[in-house]
Amino acid sequence: MRHLGIRIIIIFLIGSLCGCSMLYSYRNIERYIRWSLADYVEWDSAQQQQLHARLSAQLEWHRQTQLPRYRAWLEGIRDETQSTVDIAQLQRAADQLQLFWQDAMAHAAADIGAQLAMLSDKQVSDLIAAMHEKQADIKAEYAELTPAQAIKKRSRAMRKAVQYWLGPLEKNQQDLVDEWARQLPDGRARWLNSRERWTAAFEQALAHRHEPDMFAAAIQRLFVTPQE
Repeated sequence: MRHLGIRIIIIFLIGSLCGCSMLYSYRNIERYIRWSLADYVEWDSAQQQQLHARLSAQLEWHRQTQLPRYRAWLEGIRDETQSTVDIAQLQRAADQLQLFWQDAMAHAAADIGAQLAMLSDKQVSDLIAAMHEKQADIKAEYAELTPAQAIKKRSRAMRKAVQYWLGPLEKNQQDLVDEWARQLPDGRARWLNSRERWTAAFEQALAHRHEPDMFAAAIQRLFVTPQE
């Protein structure tokens, strides 16, 4: 679920770049979110209505308050990097991106908690089972790769991501992305462990979903400040 949220906010940010396909994605983001959630939870009709209302309200808030911030941020990066780019500039941009994420999650936290509190015991059981199945699939896909295979897979993924943002890459640009992929440390073990720890904490939190104060605090930690 945390990683679903990260994918959602990335789509939000990319949408602010104003490319036609990105704008289409942003305008249809509610549908994409509902489709993604459907992989984990089968909502009843009342829950579906609540989900639709909450998503619509969250996205309207996002359009009205967050897209102008992203535009100003992107324009600032563009202007700041006209002549040179240094590590400090990139770090400031990354720090601001993290704040955007936390602001969006903080605004959504109450709705996330309210929607999850509606789950029946059977829905919680199915949700956790689906998360464990997804985790097992990811572990099978990544854990057994040799270092060379992991670098190759990472390079393909990084090329795809950069091309999604910038368009087709020239040969020298592809080479730069490949070199970048080779230089990154192998973080698979930490990443998989982090996913497992988050899932375990999420499962524990759901057991207290009918205890408002305790559940709200858990949702805050899991979705707003998961790095803690």
